[in-house]
Amino acid sequence: MIMEKILKKLTAILFLAAGFTAFAAEHPGVTDSPYGACAHLNRWEYPEMQEELHMMKEARIGFDRTDLDWAQVEPKPGEWNFSRWDAIVGAAEKNGIALLPILGGFQPKWGTPLAAHMDRWKTYLTAVVNRYKGRITCWEVINEPDLGEFSGKHAEYAKILKESYDCIKAAAPEAVVTNGGLADMDKVEEFLKLAPPDSFDVLNIHRYYWQDYPEAEFAFLLRDIRAKMKQYGHGGKQLWLTETGYSTAPAPDYTDTISAALKKISLDDPSLPIILIDDPEYHYSTECVNLELQSCFREERKVRYITLAEIAKLDPCREPLLLLPANEGFPSKEVKSLVTYLRKGGTVIIPGGGIPFYFDRIRMPDGTITHRAMPDQFYRELHLSWEAWWTNPKAPRGTTLLENAPGIDCGNLFPKSVSRYLGTANLKPGDTMIPLVNAWSKDRTYHAPAAALYRFNSNLKGNIIALSWQDSSHRTTPEWQAKLLPRTFLIAFNSGAAKVFTYSFRSMEHSFPLGREGHFGILRADLTPKPAYTAYSTLTRMRPAGSVDLCLTEKNGIYIAVWKQPSGIPVTAVWTVSRPKDTSFKTTGQLISACDYLGRPVQVMTTGGNVRLTADSGIIYLKGVKPHF
Repeated sequence: MIMEKILKKLTAILFLAAGFTAFAAEHPGVTDSPYGACAHLNRWEYPEMQEELHMMKEARIGFDRTDLDWAQVEPKPGEWNFSRWDAIVGAAEKNGIALLPILGGFQPKWGTPLAAHMDRWKTYLTAVVNRYKGRITCWEVINEPDLGEFSGKHAEYAKILKESYDCIKAAAPEAVVTNGGLADMDKVEEFLKLAPPDSFDVLNIHRYYWQDYPEAEFAFLLRDIRAKMKQYGHGGKQLWLTETGYSTAPAPDYTDTISAALKKISLDDPSLPIILIDDPEYHYSTECVNLELQSCFREERKVRYITLAEIAKLDPCREPLLLLPANEGFPSKEVKSLVTYLRKGGTVIIPGGGIPFYFDRIRMPDGTITHRAMPDQFYRELHLSWEAWWTNPKAPRGTTLLENAPGIDCGNLFPKSVSRYLGTANLKPGDTMIPLVNAWSKDRTYHAPAAALYRFNSNLKGNIIALSWQDSSHRTTPEWQAKLLPRTFLIAFNSGAAKVFTYSFRSMEHSFPLGREGHFGILRADLTPKPAYTAYSTLTRMRPAGSVDLCLTEKNGIYIAVWKQPSGIPVTAVWTVSRPKDTSFKTTGQLISACDYLGRPVQVMTTGGNVRLTADSGIIYLKGVKPHF
């Protein structure tokens, strides 16, 4: 069985390597660098464009994806202005950075909707491709078409993509054309069914994990997409991930809201311990990428970590408070443990993330996690319910009208927008739901809690404190951003992605000081590097372009990736999902150096070919050795 698994992994590696080699042979103008970044170099970043490209070069980033705004280069029909783009192309060439222009970008009003102005669109395509032929090889046709003009219109976009492809190829036969990055993973299969084989050269997708670890679902998703590409006749094409990343938006402040709820049930004593989940089997942790305890409690608290299966063993008299992660998932197999704890009088805190228990987390045979809708029966067992615009037409798609519920003081620090709402439909006789923060529609004909205290006095005897804010959970800390970036890249490469682009290179905190969108960059707006810039630089140094034979394995919660640098020197990367864990394994080769995800030297014990170290959520790189399995 072990040999069979090894052979399958080697077969997959050889298949991917052969595909990448064939692609490079067919498209010699495409850089072999697998590393990219997204930067709006022709927009607000233009004044520092040259400095940004130099910093990409210093980090060994080979690709920049940026907008070739139609409205900018052709502000009026037939009136062209390429001054900014000429400067960008020249600066990129100077720094050895290849460009992936996003065709369309900001479209002129006289060219919108695009489907009704195809002649003008093709004139634009021909002009830009002819101007930069031989200097730009790759072209992307419209950013995230499934979320914009072509949302729900894959057939229409597939037709436009085919016409655009033919137009680009007529001007530059050697060009590489990608579809617009698809953001809705549930619709990728539909696109692959509809798109003719000769309408794109590279499948382009976007994927973010704002509430979860990349180890949970990412590999399963990418392998599934690769399989569907083969199924629908696109198996020989590369898969590029041209947007992925983590926002370092400021942490939300739920402290007053949670404190008000705890005060209602006389559990506001700061000496009470908090139980946190850390379950490697389900990649499920309270202190996941998007939550810090300071967002929930002002005072420092004693904590204890348990697995999901241990919830049922908790004694609410000694440990009355259980804090779950700020996400919408929970394994249905463990709902019984949660119900047992609530029956004994325990209190469960759900600190935002959206709809509580919306997704069922299911562990796959390979250890990855997939998500499906949580069966309604579990909501009935937990006495919870919810509403949103797709279940109740009166519920607003989003609202900023939030107020303390009557008689409740939750302060004014809670997030100021919400789109999911809590309900009472599954309460049993004796249960009550106490609103903490109410959300209102603009016309004030609808209101429902965004935060509520469920007090049970039926077959359940405990409490649930539920917060339904979602956008505020789409963030992480700068330290976690740095840890997650190289992990995400290695998982993507190992699962079939040929190139990965971080979104974004530079933050826009000056425009969006509190929101998610303003903080994705690995540089701050003033070009000060965040730790993630250093982590990216360390990854590209340890796994430079041209590295081969990447293989990623997981055993007992330890992730080990190994590859060969172009020089032939092996490198091993070791990490855990969340918490530190001691590990040891046999290696071959001679250890040259060891460093962490930020390039800092790390002490590693080596004895007779055995390596001993403490793996953690930040990668440790071992240069010169590879594991002997």
